[in-house]
Amino acid sequence: EGSQSFAFTDTDGGSPPPATTVGSGPDVFDLRVSQDAYAGDAQYAVAVDGAQVGGTLTARALRAEGASDAVAVRGDWDDGTDHTLRVSFLNDAWGGTPDTDRNLYVESVSYNGTALGGTPVALYSEGGADFFT
Repeated sequence: EGSQSFAFTDTDGGSPPPATTVGSGPDVFDLRVSQDAYAGDAQYAVAVDGAQVGGTLTARALRAEGASDAVAVRGDWDDGTDHTLRVSFLNDAWGGTPDTDRNLYVESVSYNGTALGGTPVALYSEGGADFFT
């Protein structure tokens, strides 16, 4: 009988994790990616017009939780021509069941604030997906 008091501290502030930024320049492809993790996280690379930007990236957000990682791919591409962004899944793993499967998902892509079509894309094996401006 009696009352009990509890105090909680929100250590992460409830905000999404900061965006990962690769490359530099005034133009930006904004990506949202997620994964099914199994025996480690999904790794991937991004390239614009065939040239890789940054190194190998690691997905952290779990698709099953409705989360996604924000990735900003920066460069100087606004020359009036069309561009291709490629997201390449590098380390597929399969343990024999849907619960033991590593996959990468590209949830959305935009270029300089304009959404690009073709998402979401599920990458169930090593390989890539292309997005066009």
